[in-house]
This record gives sequence, structure tokens and C-alpha cells, in this order.
Amino acid sequence: MKPFYYCNDGDIFAFASEIKGILSISAIPRVLDEVAVGDYLTSTLDDVERTFYKDIRRLPPGHQLTIRHGDMTVRRYWALDPSRELLLGSDEEYVEGFREAFDNAVRSRMRSAYPVGSFLSGGLDSSSITCVARDMAKGQDNGRLSTFSAVFDDVAESDESKYLNLVLSQNGVDPEVIRGDRLSPLVDLERRMRHEDEPILAFNLHLNWSLFEAASKKGVRVMLDGFDGDTTISHGTGLLRELAHERRWVALARESRALSKHSKISPWKLVSRAVWHYQVKGWIPRPVRSTMAAVRSGLLGGPKVQDETDWQAYVNKDFARRVGLQDRIDSYRNPPAKTEREEHFNRLTWGVMPYTLEVLDRSAAAFGIEPRYPFWDKRLVEYCLSLPPGQKLRNGWTRWVLRAAMEGTLPPGIQWRGRKSNLGPGFEHGLRTFETKRIEGVICENSEYLSRYVNIDALKQTVHRFAATEVNGDSVVVWKATNLAMWLKKADISA
Repeated sequence: MKPFYYCNDGDIFAFASEIKGILSISAIPRVLDEVAVGDYLTSTLDDVERTFYKDIRRLPPGHQLTIRHGDMTVRRYWALDPSRELLLGSDEEYVEGFREAFDNAVRSRMRSAYPVGSFLSGGLDSSSITCVARDMAKGQDNGRLSTFSAVFDDVAESDESKYLNLVLSQNGVDPEVIRGDRLSPLVDLERRMRHEDEPILAFNLHLNWSLFEAASKKGVRVMLDGFDGDTTISHGTGLLRELAHERRWVALARESRALSKHSKISPWKLVSRAVWHYQVKGWIPRPVRSTMAAVRSGLLGGPKVQDETDWQAYVNKDFARRVGLQDRIDSYRNPPAKTEREEHFNRLTWGVMPYTLEVLDRSAAAFGIEPRYPFWDKRLVEYCLSLPPGQKLRNGWTRWVLRAAMEGTLPPGIQWRGRKSNLGPGFEHGLRTFETKRIEGVICENSEYLSRYVNIDALKQTVHRFAATEVNGDSVVVWKATNLAMWLKKADISA
């Protein structure tokens, strides 16, 4: 997926697949879009057009831009149809249809005059792609598919070695494994910023960067990536909310009890969450809900509930008011979805999806690699969105249709695993282990660049707390502030 940027200030029109291509034109000013800064600090990724440069825009996915006689028009040429529902006669037909679409998605992305590799984490998505591609690669060249993985021997919460080895033990692959727990999230940051053209929000991009580098050294030119198969297929948990909305209490209790066995979440919590969002919450005025939350927190001995979100604790309040930050966040909030398909559609069309694909594309390009995403094949996405909710969540198994379709292809230990590892602890470990002093220096030395957007005193307290405490929730704030400070200093951009 190639991003497309354009600038049209009345006197000049320019377009390129990277922002730097437009900035090479001296007539185009470098003016900071402060709204983009607010989006970055609050992790608001819904805007599919805005960039950090006021006069440069992204062309939204599924749109085309036309210039005719000086007039510019942007129109949508394709969109997912959330109303399409696939009705087949049996589970077997749904599973066969999925496997056919999935095989076609992988096969069409293996066409290349150069070696093809695959990311392999041990998760359901990357393992499915790798195992199918491995079988397709038999008889081609040396008959072995190159795989690239990151392990975390020193951070058990993030390590997938147990599952990774299940795939490697089947043979047919040529594995390359790096130690993710020995990498700093800030590795090659300045070089990565040059390729991304903007501050980096993707916290674990350093892992992809290092794996792309390993693949490049091995001569791989095309990389299969299982990015967000979760979203393409859907975990199907919207079915619980759908059952609550339809007041099908027995079915809701049964599915919640089954799901709890695999997710380790209390069935009562699953039921109450579904009932709250779709039968209670909408009828209670917002001020009353806030009071109830405060009382509940006090009774349970938890932290005090404030009428502020985390970002409001460190974002400059004058800046937030100036750009209307809270109103902007509120404008992107969708009303609760009433059906699984509606929730599935909302996730598929969320702005974070094209953003992430664009970020990955630019990182791969730095090493001469083309990333390809079988789970984002148009035919596969449309097929999965059209499935009945019972094909996504079945007897407590999320993404059931994928699991069933991989019978005989995936190792059973992966096919029927319930939960996935969390890369968050690995990210925090790397940031704290390798970069504490550097972060403190960046924040202190570049406070003049940040003070317009961030409460410097609050930020410094957060940085000190992060350095002194083994476990806390400050790593994301520290990461974003460090990236933003370094980028603002080097971008030579006026506010």
C-alpha cells in the first residue's frame, strides 16, 4: 500500500508517495499543523488526510484525486459494504470459502522475481500465513521459506518462543531469529524519522525495522506480514453485545462462559460489560454515569476518578483549547455498535489501519523490501465482513472460521491457543533498560520545542517516575514526548 501526499496552495500542485518528495520543492512552506501534534499526543489516528505539515495532505484510502482546468476534486471510488451478509448452508461451506479466499490471498502475494520471506511471531495470523506459504513454496528454488522472528528470553510476557518453535519444528522453513529484548525502541531513531518524515507513534516499529534489516541481509525482497488479521476476521466478541441488545440472555450467558475459559476473563465481567454498553449505559445521563463511576471507585478503594483523561495530565491546556482537542476527540467517537458486523466494519475502517500500513511500508522501503499483507486482500476482507457472527465467535473460540480452516496446516498448539503474548512489557523493558538517561537528556534539552504543546513540569515528573519505577503506565507518554521533541528540533518547521 503506497501512501499518496499532495499539496495544493492555489499557485502550485505537487504530489509524491513520500512527504520528502514534496518538501524538495522550495516554494512549498514548512508550516507545522498543530492539530496533528494534538492527534499525536492523544493517539488519535482517525484523520486519514492530515499530516504534520499544514499544506500537505494524504489522499484517503479508496479515493482518487482529479485536477481539471485548475479545479481539484477528491472522490471515493470504493468502500466496504457493511450491509452484505453471506448466507451458506453449513459450517463446512463457510470454512471452505474462507480457506479458498485465504489461499488466494497468500498465493497472489508470493509472486516475485526475488526471494520471499515471512514474519513469524508464533501467533495465529503470522503462523497461518507462514504455514500456507511454506507449503506453496515447496518445489520452488530451495523449497524453504525464509522466516524472521523476534524473541524475548528475558521478558516472559512478550515471548512467543514456545509457539514459534511449533512451526519451526515442522521444517520447510529457513528461520532467522533476533533477540527483541536486546533492542532499544529508539534504535536508529533519527534514520527512521528521515524515512517516516514525521514523528513515530508505532511503539514497536523498532522490531519491524530490525527484522527488515535481517531480511535485507539475507537477500529477501518481498515480506509477507500478518498485520492485524484480528481485525480482518474479527474476534467476534461483538456477538455478546448483539445478544445483549436483543435480550437473548441465555445465549449471552452460554457464550460468555465459554469465552471466559479461553480468555481468562470472568464470564460475569463479559456479561456485565455487554449489558452495560447496550442495555443500560445509553439510558443514563453522562453526569450521572460519572458520579456512579466515582462512587464505584471509592467503594472499591481504587484511584480517584477525575473528569480528565490521561493526556490532559501532561498536554499544555492552552494548546488543547487553542486547537479544540477535546471536541476533536469527541467528534471521532462512534456510537456503540448494535451488531457484530457493525463493530467489525468500524474497526476495519478505523484510521489507524492505513496509518500503520503506511508506516510499515516506509520502514520496509529503507531496506529495499516490499511488504505484502494477505489479511488485507480485498476479497478476503469482504468475505470476512459478510460472515454471520457465529462464524467469528463459536463456543468461546474467537476467529473460529480461521481456526477451522487451518485444520491440518497449523500445529494444533497454535490453532487452538486462547491468548496471545503482550509486546508492551518488552517495549517498556527496552526503553527503561537502554534509554533512560537519553530520554531524560532529550526532554531537558528540548523543553523549548515541547513547552508549547506539553506541560513540561508534569512531563519531567513522568520521566523521573518512569526511570525510578519498574512497573507503571508511563512508557507511552515518555516515548511520544521523546519522539516529538527530537522531530521538532530536526524538522526545521515553523509553528
